[in-house]
Amino acid sequence: MIVLIGFIAGIALGYSWHAGVFSFTRDSEKSYSTGGKESRYLREFKRTTQVLPTDTSAIVGVTTEQITALTDSLNRSGTAAQTFSWFNTIQNEHILLAVTDLGNLPFTLDISDGRFQIEQGFDVTSQPTLVIPLDSQNIQNLETIFSDGQLTYEEQYRIYYILAIPALRALYATDALFFPGDKTRLKFDDLVQLEIPATEPIYYKGVPVIIQATAVNVDGQWLVMPGLHGDPDWKIALSLDSATKLYTLGVYEVRAAGSNPLQLNTISQQFLKLMDESLVYTRSDHL
Repeated sequence: MIVLIGFIAGIALGYSWHAGVFSFTRDSEKSYSTGGKESRYLREFKRTTQVLPTDTSAIVGVTTEQITALTDSLNRSGTAAQTFSWFNTIQNEHILLAVTDLGNLPFTLDISDGRFQIEQGFDVTSQPTLVIPLDSQNIQNLETIFSDGQLTYEEQYRIYYILAIPALRALYATDALFFPGDKTRLKFDDLVQLEIPATEPIYYKGVPVIIQATAVNVDGQWLVMPGLHGDPDWKIALSLDSATKLYTLGVYEVRAAGSNPLQLNTISQQFLKLMDESLVYTRSDHL
């Protein structure tokens, strides 16, 4: 279900440490501030303040009946999702959902060890792992998608489409990026893109959709936005399967490895292979 996180986890925890695979042969680039050369890779990051969607559901007149209907639908989706084998692999996810067409009506979804819990409102007593904006139609569609016990490619793609941007934002906010120390060895470029090209036409409300995202670092802060913007340092294209593999490696296996350097190195090598297969563009001045 939650898959794109693994892409950024791979950046933070493994593949970018090995320069050769991605032709990261130039450690400097042109500075558009001075006109000279500067280090290509970022030395440190500044945590971006997380701003939760403002709840205006009372102002727009959301009724108790609407809240109950959505809560019931989410619970039915959760129960249906428990029949899928992947649901049992989800660990310690604390997700905030904002229903955009109902004034960012807030819900909290907790998933771990094959169990889930839905409650109305944002539970901010612990840091959310994802903040996901979606509309009430998305919630109803999710129930339909899970109800028959199988997922088509189109259904999977539509789920990933909703999760992609929130997941990337979450991983660029991971605590590991903000520990003291020089981060240049991680080889973080400040403008990168990813895409999951669909293998068949995918539509939502009659409009074609494609998963595309750009991550840019401004004054140390990571900003993630939908779509492809600018001329990136590099770009990767993922399949749904490769995104799933990266999530499994980058979130759960890394968490299980803890600080064990041998296990982390093994995970890193697996990231190397997947990332090497996914690279589709490197800006010419970086080759």
